[in-house]
Amino acid sequence: PGSRGWVATRGRGVAVGRFAHSGGGGQTCPTPEPGPDPTVALLWSSVLGIPADKAEELVLRAPGLATLPEATVVRRLENLGEALSSFARGGDRALPPRPASLVRRCPWLLQLRPEGIHDRFEALQRLLPSTDIVHLVTRQPSLLALNSSTNLEVSLDALVLLLFGPAEDGSSSAQRGSTARRETERLVSRFPSLLAGDPSLVEGKVSAVADLLNVSTSSAARLLLTRAPGVLTLSVEHNILPTAKAIQELLPAVDIQKLLQRAPSLLGYSPATLRLKLDALKAALPGADVSKLVASSPALLTFNIKANVLPKLRSLQQLLAEIPASTTDDKKAMAVRRSAAATLLASRGGRSLANTGRGKRQPSMHTSIIQSAISVRAAERQLEGGLAPLMPRADVIRIVEALPSLLQRNVSRNLRPKVAALRDFLGNDTMTQELIRESPRVLLSSMGVLARIGFLRKSLATSNPEWEKLLPACRTAVKSGKQKFFDANPGYADYLTGLLLGEDSGAAEPGNGAVPSADLEDVVSKVLEARHAHRAGDHAG
Repeated sequence: PGSRGWVATRGRGVAVGRFAHSGGGGQTCPTPEPGPDPTVALLWSSVLGIPADKAEELVLRAPGLATLPEATVVRRLENLGEALSSFARGGDRALPPRPASLVRRCPWLLQLRPEGIHDRFEALQRLLPSTDIVHLVTRQPSLLALNSSTNLEVSLDALVLLLFGPAEDGSSSAQRGSTARRETERLVSRFPSLLAGDPSLVEGKVSAVADLLNVSTSSAARLLLTRAPGVLTLSVEHNILPTAKAIQELLPAVDIQKLLQRAPSLLGYSPATLRLKLDALKAALPGADVSKLVASSPALLTFNIKANVLPKLRSLQQLLAEIPASTTDDKKAMAVRRSAAATLLASRGGRSLANTGRGKRQPSMHTSIIQSAISVRAAERQLEGGLAPLMPRADVIRIVEALPSLLQRNVSRNLRPKVAALRDFLGNDTMTQELIRESPRVLLSSMGVLARIGFLRKSLATSNPEWEKLLPACRTAVKSGKQKFFDANPGYADYLTGLLLGEDSGAAEPGNGAVPSADLEDVVSKVLEARHAHRAGDHAG
């Protein structure tokens, strides 16, 4: 036999040379069934460390590689490994990948001669000097199979042009300012496939998204390149447009343009995946208006519902359930509930609740605890049942519906310390539950802002024993600007100083405070975060 290797034709294969089925006289024999010669598959399976069936698929993808002698294949794998090692960055980085793993994904790498492999690594390093080239090639091996002097430079120019617009002096990407180069290089390091694709396709995708969102091309480019660059690797016809249509059908009440402007990465999900996510979200939050939730917090659809949302719901319910029943005596607790119910019913939200049967708007979230009550006694019974040690799951769902971003918080690290701080500042667990129900946004306030609640409790306890005024005052306080609250409460600075020193500052008397410090509340916030984080650690232990 003269030649060695494998020649593949559509639908059947012919093995020649050392891999041939000998038919006598050195003549080649057609393989009776489609696919590569089994001997060829076994060779590639052994060299690349893959199953024989995967080796057959690889040879069919790149039939010309089967003509390479075994020694050449082994030598080029070694050359690729040497290049990966020489361009790997030092320090604590992981060892470079095995060359065979890159060839399995891009078999055409074996057609590169040793000098060609090294030259392309150098070209990539010159083009992207701040990028870990080995990491880049590991994620997108096909970059090494491109002509570095044309494709890579043209693709980079196109990306810089889309992101920053044309240069005033017509300079290329290599001559652009450091900011443009740095941001584009960071983008490519995250999505190296952008360099491996056709630059003209990127511009077409940006235009399609601009039309979809009704924004300018430059705005769409900036939005995608900075917040959802992965969308630029997708097909307009097969991915982007079908997904946008599915979102409109699944969430007809949501403004798709506003939704995608806030979460453009949703275009990267398939219609089937979005449908499954919405179904899982509805199952996790029964009774909640999922369309409203998604419109308020589009990031929910990017979560793994089973792995993220459901565990956080359980953690949140468990956290709120840990607030025990009221520590006040029965008579005071009854007075608190009756006063709170009367106050809520007298509010605008309570009146809107009573008018829902006459076509009025739905009640606001802070009246959800008295859903159907229209009298003080009915509201009192509703409140009394809602203040049980275990907060009902329905209440937790309503809290999440009012503030979906709670599901984006770490319950143990972020929310548990704030609930503990609220209980300390209010000194009354009944009030704590009521405040969280009526104003869940308080859980997103900093520790320093929550300190205002402790200050108000001491002030009202001294000047006015009517506790029903405390909750409205707390809601107003957490929304107030820092300097405005300092100016309105001269004793607040002294109260914060007492918290820093770990002392009981007693009742805060107006007029006896020091000059407010712009940084005092921020310092208190950090100190309290450290204290409550330590307590949370003890709780976990």
